[in-house]
Amino acid sequence: MIQTKQTVLLWLAAILPASLFKVAIANTAEVTETGIFADGAFTLGESAISLSVYLLAAGVAIATSLLYKNRALQVKTAWAAFGVFLIGMPAAIFMAVKGTGAVPSIAVHVIIAISLLLTFLAVRFIKKDIAIVKSMDRLR
Repeated sequence: MIQTKQTVLLWLAAILPASLFKVAIANTAEVTETGIFADGAFTLGESAISLSVYLLAAGVAIATSLLYKNRALQVKTAWAAFGVFLIGMPAAIFMAVKGTGAVPSIAVHVIIAISLLLTFLAVRFIKKDIAIVKSMDRLR
């Protein structure tokens, strides 16, 4: 079974948050001389925590697309990527800007929501492939 839909969705879910390297995650009115708000905006690459969580989420999503031979494991790792996008990325961003008085950007929430949606749709398509393979095995 060709898994083009799942692969495209998982790769988009992994690559889409890379736009957070250019889009401001949070803005502050107080520009500091040093730290993450030296320019007044916080991007993904300015915090080691948020960067590592994003790389983990992207790595799990890409690894999931490569597990097409074992669909049960693929579903489990896709749910793991979903969990990292759902809990890990917002928590890492919150920890990075906590106590700074920064206002989170709407773009961050939209990008994470789209990544969650893409990962969820990939899981649904993987499960449809599992059902198709099971129905074909019954016909033999």
